[in-house]
Amino acid sequence: FLEACEAFAIPVADRTIVEGETSRKGGMACLETALAMPEPPTAALCFNDAVAFGVMLALRKRGLEAGADFAVVGFDDVAEAEHYSPALTSVAVDTAGLGERAAHVMLKMIQSRTTRAEDHIGAVSLVVRESSGPNRNSQVGDAA
Repeated sequence: FLEACEAFAIPVADRTIVEGETSRKGGMACLETALAMPEPPTAALCFNDAVAFGVMLALRKRGLEAGADFAVVGFDDVAEAEHYSPALTSVAVDTAGLGERAAHVMLKMIQSRTTRAEDHIGAVSLVVRESSGPNRNSQVGDAA
């Protein structure tokens, strides 16, 4: 996150990092902390989808809606993300592929009697849904 902010020259003053539990409860608490700041953020990139669901619940308790009043993005793209209301924008990860890779690395570690882990950067994709705001590619007045 910080590397991407640097790469896109996002000023430090425009970055807010709020740490908390990686659960819905944590997401709710983090949103409350963020919105209590003198210059509250207008969007949240969450640690995982559970945190994002908590952020969305906390928004709703304040009479706000994800996607309309505040943008929310999760990470993991769990099955519930597509069916949540509004549907959650999330970063999808190939969890089956990661599990398979982890199993191969573990077998390799057992066979070589080593505890040396390997770094791996896997492919991800952004699945854009309603929680991140209106579809900016659509034209006003488009027929549905």
